[in-house]
Amino acid sequence: MLRATDAELDAMNEWSAKQHAASGLTEACRWPPRKPQKGEDEEDETREEAEPGPGSAAATAAANRSPPPTVAEAETTIIEWLRAHVHPSLIPTDPKGSPGRIVLAGHCVHVDRAFLRRWMPRLTAFLSHRVVDVATVVERVT
Repeated sequence: MLRATDAELDAMNEWSAKQHAASGLTEACRWPPRKPQKGEDEEDETREEAEPGPGSAAATAAANRSPPPTVAEAETTIIEWLRAHVHPSLIPTDPKGSPGRIVLAGHCVHVDRAFLRRWMPRLTAFLSHRVVDVATVVERVT
């Protein structure tokens, strides 16, 4: 989970806003968190369940937690983890030179790759051009 401002959350498309509000992810990422407003501590049955309000349990918990990492902080943490746990032959010695040899794998991983290219370019330098998309494997097996 990464830190997001109100402006960043407000810029989400309609589908993302609805899905992430329903799961609680929107409020979990919001920084600074919304503070519960007086009189909103009790459950309001008229409130839409998909969007936890300022007085919701999620908002109250968010107000008492440390901030999630920024994208840059997360990128640095992941790179440090890779350097500590991946064989050195797979790590690029010159990030501007040849790409790394770590293969990105997952379900519908091309969207993840696009995110990394845009928001975590230093991390992208560690990755091979190859990807393993589990969705392709599932499609072939079934």
